[in-house]
Amino acid sequence: MVSRLLLRTLVAALAFAPVASATAAPTTDPVVQSALILLDERLQLPDPIHARRLFADVATETQRPVEEVRAHLRSIVDSLSEIPRSDSLLSELRGLSPDELSARQMRRLLQELTRSAGQVLTVDEDYLLRLAIRHAASEARVPARDAYRFTQRLVEHGIIDTTSDWEPDPKGLVLFGRTTHYEYRLEPLLVFFNTQDETQVREAVRDVQRFIMPRLAFNLPDSRGIRFALRDRDRNALVIPDYELHVLVQELSFTGTNLDLRPCLEGVIELLEPDGGAIAFQSEFDHCSQQRDPVHQDNLDPFFDEIAKLIYDQLDEFFETPP
Repeated sequence: MVSRLLLRTLVAALAFAPVASATAAPTTDPVVQSALILLDERLQLPDPIHARRLFADVATETQRPVEEVRAHLRSIVDSLSEIPRSDSLLSELRGLSPDELSARQMRRLLQELTRSAGQVLTVDEDYLLRLAIRHAASEARVPARDAYRFTQRLVEHGIIDTTSDWEPDPKGLVLFGRTTHYEYRLEPLLVFFNTQDETQVREAVRDVQRFIMPRLAFNLPDSRGIRFALRDRDRNALVIPDYELHVLVQELSFTGTNLDLRPCLEGVIELLEPDGGAIAFQSEFDHCSQQRDPVHQDNLDPFFDEIAKLIYDQLDEFFETPP
């Protein structure tokens, strides 16, 4: 059976969808899955499939700029030039190709589709993907219907089966938080809290991690992949964690005007093996409040809830990723 990695690698050339990059697991690349699912849906409909619209929808689904999506796809397509020359890969693909296609035809079709994919991703024009596949089939002297069926099969096989019963092995976490010393201005804080009490606002930004870590300890066990999450000060000799979660807060600031003042937080998340071992996961965050009218709040609690959710979502995705 053709491996999922092979399928995802070839889908870029055959269906103008992305594949796993060298730094991401092929089964969990969000750009891959978003593009494959959207493309699979559109291949089953008679409507034209516009490349520009597909890339824009992938960008929306994955919350990435369109330029980044296109660059991601292009970098992978550039690495596919050797695939049509590999007899072993072509042999594995034989099971997905229509019986009418010979090995020579499939080789030519792969070459033409790879070339077309590179053009679609390089030139910012609104290509029609069915027309591009038909043109590649013509250049390869392969019936268009066979090229189209081959493309559909690759897309279908590349989509992760989300109905599987795989579940993560829950891990135990011990949480560490720290806030670096940073310069801040009192004026935005006084405006945000609608007060002239400097003691109150200074307290709101002192050791910011002490507002975030309790939220994480409370919420993280809701993830299927996390068995327990204890703050370091609550652990005892019986607690044997699988990982240490370190959250470093680097700066709390404010953006906007007096009429639209929003808090922002920069920091780093690190998931380490116990006792400061190897880094299993690392991520930087730079998040500004999504609330529409956060000015004149009594406290920063809603914003700290946002930060805790942001960290939760990243860790939940990490532990929900199959090995």
